[in-house]
Amino acid sequence: MRLLSEYEIVSMSPGVIKAKVSGENLIIRIFLVPLHVFENEGKFSVQVTAVTTADTDKPKFGEVCLPQKTMSHNGVPPESVEVIVKPRLEIRVGDKVIEGTLEVTNVTVFPDLRDPNGSPCVMVSWVLFQTVR
Repeated sequence: MRLLSEYEIVSMSPGVIKAKVSGENLIIRIFLVPLHVFENEGKFSVQVTAVTTADTDKPKFGEVCLPQKTMSHNGVPPESVEVIVKPRLEIRVGDKVIEGTLEVTNVTVFPDLRDPNGSPCVMVSWVLFQTVR
């Protein structure tokens, strides 16, 4: 397996999810960020991380949202979840284009944990599907 450093990000499109929790309407955006590109016997793979951000129509103060705090607070599933746009990433390696599409598998909201803008802490579980052309 070979770690590649010569690649180009062709496009990066954020995903958008609408969710509702306890009368609060959320817009969740997900950005795919490439970490590594690997090649093994002509097969390519991209390792990514997903950065999420949430906006609410009812901002309020609360305990600061930190990843370690999610272990000691109760997360709740949204009453409704609607994927508006799936996050996508296209990377060019030589004459190949690797397309990654993220599928959301779970959304958990921590209503008592808040970011500096007053939006709740959101945790998104996902799986990445990759196609090489």
